[in-house]
Amino acid sequence: MALAPKYTLTSFFLTQDKFNLAGLSFTDDIYGSYATFTVEGKSEKSIKFDRTGVKINSEPYRIFGFLPKFYPADTKSVSMSVPLKNDTAELLNAAVSYEFYVWDGVAKENLLKSWNEKVSIPKNSSKALSFNLELSDRPVYYIKIKAIVGDQKSEIHIRFVKEGFRPRLNYVGIAKFPLEKDDKATLFACYHNTTGSESSGKLNLSLKDQKGKELAQTSYNGKMTGDIEVLTKEISGLNLENLILSAQLFDDKGSKVDEVNIPYDCSKFSQSLCKKPAETRINWPMLGAGAVIVLVALYFLRRHFNNKGEPQV
Repeated sequence: MALAPKYTLTSFFLTQDKFNLAGLSFTDDIYGSYATFTVEGKSEKSIKFDRTGVKINSEPYRIFGFLPKFYPADTKSVSMSVPLKNDTAELLNAAVSYEFYVWDGVAKENLLKSWNEKVSIPKNSSKALSFNLELSDRPVYYIKIKAIVGDQKSEIHIRFVKEGFRPRLNYVGIAKFPLEKDDKATLFACYHNTTGSESSGKLNLSLKDQKGKELAQTSYNGKMTGDIEVLTKEISGLNLENLILSAQLFDDKGSKVDEVNIPYDCSKFSQSLCKKPAETRINWPMLGAGAVIVLVALYFLRRHFNNKGEPQV
């Protein structure tokens, strides 16, 4: 059932289920690319979330653009209200699902809580979905809500932040791959605090071979803010088509708060990038010895079959 003649498909590009390279997957208004298309069919009234009617702690909360406010660091819980509208001329029973995360909804380990409920919405009216969210010491939270009635669905994403210090890795990579012995390359790790506040933290960045042996390492210990900074390490003299790039990030209490181990395998990128197998070299001594063995074997086989019909002495 087509709900409108025109649709917009947005896309986001992430790596390692955490690094946003194009667009921000936790927003509805910052995307990597988009395409519009039309679907034949008449416009139908349905259910939909009222994105302008969201409230947190009974106050209007804008979900588009920059976050409207930061909640105090000691905030233990918030109450939320999200209107779900029924624009049809009949009562609708919706299946509503909730997923509550820290930071974003990509990595499974970010999920804090999920639950479901059934909601009845009278015709041509709206019903506020109200609930409380218990918060931890993490600063950034994200909730995804879906409402389904038959083949109709509406979805809303809401992100909010409280003050605090918890740095995260923004992107970790290597400027050149595969590595060749005569070339130089740069390892880098981008990092930032997830709020506007600042404190001290520590970042370790290392390059390992595929067996886990450390080949290069650097670290930073100092101030971290909401601005994205980068730690770099120039390397040379390495000839690698398989490696592991590792980064560990620690907060001001020495607790590890983020980590990534990225395997680089040349064959997974493109065979054309990998070194060609060494040309087969002919081992003439071994080839000669093999030829002698074959000739001797043929000689005795020939004698055996030639003597088969002669009387034995």
